[in-house]
Amino acid sequence: MRIFLSKLLNILGIIGLLGVIAYLATTNLPKIKDLLFPPEPCERPISYSLDTIDLRFNVSTTELISILNQAANVWEQAANKDLFVYVPEDTGTVKINLLYDYRQKTTKDLQTLNTVIDRDQTTYDGIKLTYDNLIRSYGQQKLTFEQHLATFKRNQAEYEQQVQYWNKKGGAPRNEYNNLEQVRQSLNVEAENIKREQDALNSLIPTIRSTENELNTLAKKLNLTVSNFNTTASSVKEEFNEGEYISDSEGERINIYQFDTKEKLLRVMIHELGHALGLDHNDNPQAIMYRLNSGSTVKLATEDVASLKQLCKLTE
Repeated sequence: MRIFLSKLLNILGIIGLLGVIAYLATTNLPKIKDLLFPPEPCERPISYSLDTIDLRFNVSTTELISILNQAANVWEQAANKDLFVYVPEDTGTVKINLLYDYRQKTTKDLQTLNTVIDRDQTTYDGIKLTYDNLIRSYGQQKLTFEQHLATFKRNQAEYEQQVQYWNKKGGAPRNEYNNLEQVRQSLNVEAENIKREQDALNSLIPTIRSTENELNTLAKKLNLTVSNFNTTASSVKEEFNEGEYISDSEGERINIYQFDTKEKLLRVMIHELGHALGLDHNDNPQAIMYRLNSGSTVKLATEDVASLKQLCKLTE
């Protein structure tokens, strides 16, 4: 009897175990299948979803999903098949994270300094133009004044010479006296004109000095700003690791740490999705899968396409 009960309990235990396995198989079938029979590269679309998105990146969820779709589409067009699929609510195989640290902070600091430098440089250029015009105007007016003054002094000397001559003669005849009187009156008018020219010339000097002070102050500020910019830029001794694809015991994820434009973010996303597919780096600096984000295009290079076709076993 005991033997019978023992066998019965064993049978019930086996049935229970089979039931658990059956339940897990029906509720978690894709994961079990993948463990038992790992899919070939590019065989099924890789699902991805958003996980940790730091708001300090100033990228909305809608924008980020759109950029991810564009990045996935770059690889899918080259392969002519669905390679990725976006799934919501953190259910994707690959989790997408935007993690804010010193890298993005430094990038924002440099952007702010660039803006200040550009704004101050524009102001400096405007004041410098005003200053150059003032100097040019002062030089022209000074030249005209000096020419008029020289003419006045020459005419005045001739007039005084004529007056002395006739005084020695005991007086000038009526017609000579009248001529000398006209010259005297003309010299008085010319002297008044020269005085006005001199006053106008002197009035430019305070404006020129004030403009010089503005230029010098702004030039010092620009030099200081540029110095701060260089200090901030050189404070990062290592190359920025803008993003990375990680696959470990905690799962698969793409971490993005730094970008200065949405175009750069798109390029980083394309690169990291390439790693998610299983692609390695190549040696073309303009390629998407180069180790640095140094290119200027979001199009795949010949090396990128060749690696993708080899990975996915695509025929030409």
